[in-house]
Amino acid sequence: MRRVVEVLFWATLVAFLVLGLLIVLGQAAGVVLGSGSLVAGTAGLLDAPAFSCATACAVAAFVLAYLDGPSQPEEPEQSGQGAAAR
Repeated sequence: MRRVVEVLFWATLVAFLVLGLLIVLGQAAGVVLGSGSLVAGTAGLLDAPAFSCATACAVAAFVLAYLDGPSQPEEPEQSGQGAAAR
């Protein structure tokens, strides 16, 4: 189960980062070319897939944090052992 969630996490991480980069590059090209429709069209076309991938990545990260179970508390240091080691 952990392996499946890890693969989902990494795949969606890469996907939303690439989609975000494409959004920025497309909008930058629209600004340079003076094309408002390119700026708006890039965002309109890629926003939903990018946000969906980002959401899936966040959920996978949340699930990964719980797959190992709660962390075990550390044992308190014995008073005699700590002083002798120093």
